[in-house]
Amino acid sequence: MFGPCTVPYVVDGDTVDVRCGRVCDRVRLLRINTPERGEAGYQEAKSSLEAMVREGNVYLSFEVPGKPKQGGYKRLLAYLYVDGRNLNVEMIRQGWSHFWTKYGKGRLFEADLHEAEQEARRTGRGLWAKQ
Repeated sequence: MFGPCTVPYVVDGDTVDVRCGRVCDRVRLLRINTPERGEAGYQEAKSSLEAMVREGNVYLSFEVPGKPKQGGYKRLLAYLYVDGRNLNVEMIRQGWSHFWTKYGKGRLFEADLHEAEQEARRTGRGLWAKQ
């Protein structure tokens, strides 16, 4: 894991600016895809991620451990952790994203991400709340 870092700005529910020392990078959370601005759940997803990153120092983990990779828009692709909690999994567990497999299921956390989505659906959280 890489860190400790801080998050000075949350762009939306799946993108943050992370400051590690003097370096600040935009980070796209792997395997999630939260609502975009103007879509139902956008503000709730963003607020949820803001609350979680304020709980402590942020650490980054990459799909290939120790090998940072950039995706589209030159954002680092990472899993975020605060106090040992995988925030990517937590965003799905809270119902603000499904397990996003557009670019594959990943090498890490497939079972955790899938289980988190099933729990959110079963309990009607976030985007699966009964209308």
